[in-house]
Amino acid sequence: MKIQEELFLPKGKIPSRQHISEEEKFMNTALEYHRCMVQPGYLAVSDRPAVLCAVCGNGVIIVLRDRVKKIGGVAYCTSLKDVRSEKPTNFHADVAIYSLVRNFLGMNSYKRDLEAQIFGGASPEGSGQKRVKKILKTCRKVFKKLDIDIVSEDVGGRVGRKVMMNTLSGEVAVLKTNRIRRADWASRVAGYQY
Repeated sequence: MKIQEELFLPKGKIPSRQHISEEEKFMNTALEYHRCMVQPGYLAVSDRPAVLCAVCGNGVIIVLRDRVKKIGGVAYCTSLKDVRSEKPTNFHADVAIYSLVRNFLGMNSYKRDLEAQIFGGASPEGSGQKRVKKILKTCRKVFKKLDIDIVSEDVGGRVGRKVMMNTLSGEVAVLKTNRIRRADWASRVAGYQY
């Protein structure tokens, strides 16, 4: 199992004066968030405030959150395990989901507090459509088996997605784009360089 290491932002310095504007509070809080760009076949889980990001075309991004403990995780899978002799990896949707859930349970989460979201699965010009449909079907089946609610889906279509998850608030931002470029994988999140 591959777990992507978290990358850290420098800690913000809160001014010493007593009256701090809301904007300054927000900026100082934002600087204390950890950041992680999740690439295909990887997952990231954080029990600290973090921004977890992924960019996908016809892959599937799985977001899992413990709404009580404020733990968040993202997995990016691109295939299904279709041969029994094939080694299971987080590239496979079912393996990635079970890996995420195991990580959450290892952090003392309860399954009843978990909620899932699924993004991606675009089929530009119809390419990979059957594979993507199978991946999405598997994701739904595994979450149903685990009795974890899927609270949101944004799947299918012809455009890729850039996904950012705030583990503290549970908010997820999705940007749909016609162009997935190599530059999208650069180590940049929310205007900060790694």
